[in-house]
Amino acid sequence: MPAAVPNLPTLPKYTVLSSTYSTFKDTWAAGKNYRIVSTVESVTETVASKVVSLTSKYTKASTLGELDVIIRPSLVTADVKVSPYIENGITTGLEQKKKLEPGFETAKKVLPVQTALSLAAIFLGIFQKNMERVGKVMLLENPETTP
Repeated sequence: MPAAVPNLPTLPKYTVLSSTYSTFKDTWAAGKNYRIVSTVESVTETVASKVVSLTSKYTKASTLGELDVIIRPSLVTADVKVSPYIENGITTGLEQKKKLEPGFETAKKVLPVQTALSLAAIFLGIFQKNMERVGKVMLLENPETTP
């Protein structure tokens, strides 16, 4: 008979914190190969070693690898706690969308999408022209730019 497995928390549906951490770490590791990033690599390594030294009294980690082993389970635990709120927010958003869909359908019939985009472009153009005028007036009235 196999040994009993302790009750481990199941992975949440949304692993926002742990996946963000993993993505950041992967991006940082891949970025070291680029010339621009490699010139500041010594700075990032200094910052990383400072992070390890600051957290070592709390985590007993002496390297980034050891710190990573400590951080990952903590992030998964936090994801387990945060995930229900994310799921609730998404569910509520979808329910609100269903309630508003009849209004959107009516708006699409009354105001076609192309017309709405054209109106938005017109208003944006008017706004930009007015801002250009305001900028020119500000330059003319600014004593620092007037000879």
